[in-house]
Parts: sequence; C-alpha cells; structure tokens
Amino acid sequence: MAVRRDLVFVLGMGRCGTSALTQVLALCGAHLPDDLLGASVGNPHGHFEPAEALALNSQFLAQFGLTWYDPTLRLQRDTTMNPLLREAFIVQIEAFLQRYADRPLLVIKEPRIAGLSEYWFEAARRGGWTIKVIVPVRHPIEVARSLAARDGIGHEFSFALWLKYTMLAEQVSRSVPRVFVGYAHLMADWKREVGRIATALDIRINRRRTKAVGAFLEQDMRHHVADAAQPIDNGLIAALYGWLIAACEDKAPNNGDIDRLRDIYFDTERLLRRSMDEQRRSDVPIVVERAQPRLPPLLDALINEFNEQGYLATNPDVRAAVVEGRHASGLEHWMTFGYNEGRRSA
Repeated sequence: MAVRRDLVFVLGMGRCGTSALTQVLALCGAHLPDDLLGASVGNPHGHFEPAEALALNSQFLAQFGLTWYDPTLRLQRDTTMNPLLREAFIVQIEAFLQRYADRPLLVIKEPRIAGLSEYWFEAARRGGWTIKVIVPVRHPIEVARSLAARDGIGHEFSFALWLKYTMLAEQVSRSVPRVFVGYAHLMADWKREVGRIATALDIRINRRRTKAVGAFLEQDMRHHVADAAQPIDNGLIAALYGWLIAACEDKAPNNGDIDRLRDIYFDTERLLRRSMDEQRRSDVPIVVERAQPRLPPLLDALINEFNEQGYLATNPDVRAAVVEGRHASGLEHWMTFGYNEGRRSA
C-alpha cells in the first residue's frame, strides 16, 4: 500500500507571517526542505524557505524580465508560454521535490510560488504528492509598513502586490484542500490555528510542542500592528480583506463575492497595464509639465545679469545680425525675439 505524501504550500503574499507559520509547523513535526535561507534584518529569526526553490523561481521569472516585485498579471494572463520552457521548468521542480520523497509531510514556503503555482502543482502531482494549501492573511496596512521598513517601497505599491498575490493564492487553491490563517490569530493562539490547519488539511501535527513554539513565537516578531478599526481607503482592498478575515474565522464567505472582486481587479489591471504600454509606444505624454510663470524680459535680464558676450557666443546668428547692424546689441535682440524664442539670457 502506497504511503500518502502531503505537500503543503504556504501560498500568498510575503510579509504576512509566512515565515512564522512555516516554522511553527516545522516545530510541530512537519518537514521543511534543506538549505533554508538564513536570518536577515527583515527576518531575524530566519526565512524558512529553500534557497534552491527561490533560485529556480527567480531564474524562471528573469527570462521574462520579471521579479517578485512585478505587481502585474502579465505572466499569468498575457504571456504565451513556450511548451518546451514550461516543461523544462516543471522537470526542474520535480527533481527538487524528489529529493524529499521520504518526508511524508513536507511544507514549502516561497513567495514567488503564488504566481507560479501551475508549474509547482503539476510537478507535485507528477511526483505523487497530495497538494494542500495554507493561505496566510495579514492586514494590508501592516504588510505595507513591513515592506516599507524592509525595502523602502511605498504603501500603494505594497497594496498592489498584496492584491496580486492574495488574489492568485485564493484562485489557484480552490481545487485543493486549503485553509486561511490570520497572522494576528496565529500570534494570539497558535494552538487553535494549528488545530484548524490539521483539521482542514487532514494532516498530523503535534500541538504539544508548547515550550518550543512559545519560545519561537516571541511577541516582538510582529513589529507592525494596524488598528483593527483603522479604515482601508480602497474599496477593493477593504472588501477582499473582509472576505479573508471571514475565511480565517471559518465563516465560509460566499465565493461569488470574491469572484466579483477578482474579476474587477483582473480586468482593471489588464486595462490599465495595456493602456500604459500603448501610451509608451505612442510617445504621447501622460503628464504635461506646467510652464512656470516667466518674468518680463527687462526684469528677467536685470535679475539674471544678462551676459552680452555669452549670448552672442552661444547664438552666432544673433552675433552676425549685430555685426551687420540689423540689431543694436545682443540684449536688444533677446528682449525683442530671443526671450520669446526661449533663448538663455546669460
């Protein structure tokens, strides 16, 4: 009788407590791949994601000129994938996963997989894994603050990334067992959340590792805390976050609601992206720089100390006109014609 092998993907937006959640599962008996990324300023306790998986994903994205920081869906929706390239990537992933075939419960967290799930899921199925998904959820303002502190990027850009990867994680996980886990819930009562995960995904994990997990989940891990009552000034983000919180509390929100949100986001994202691409090709400026009010010619000349010799040297046509007597001086030309022609006075 074949032994079931479960592969749990922690799938979704980075900075949502994915590292903390992955390590909690590992402390409770799940297996992680080898060669994990170490600690950093942004993740002082460690990333708990395999360096090889990150390298595979980054190299694949680089072939299309993309990185994880791309907020668009150009790869998912508008890129015609070469079958040979697709197959080669899947084979690479399959070889990576095969090295852990002896681990009955493997957990993989790598933020890029949310946008590359079709390749990872196919490789996992070929390898005989049973795919399961955990979607971590965190307040988008907290995510934005965390990314601003780590990477120095603005909140609006962070919100776009949050929308993209959260929407994709929800969409691609519908066909497999899944569970949504709030970062705040994990920090407040990890035993309850681990129990929810075990039940929803039908996996065996040990919740008696109280001392080890408690020592790891220090409260100072959550550096950016948003007021739960703080309004989100984007209707789409607010609606999606509300849906996710309901899912984290097992309230079974209506899939039709998130379908409508996703359709709005995906269609709007494509429209804006394509319009911007067309604009760049047409050389039509989007923003026209407003002209600054100009001083009257004589006042301008006085303030900027009109340089007669410099003006004639940089405008040989004017110098010729002065020599020929058609203008009395460079200053006279500049005040009569040069000023309106945009020539420099000094």
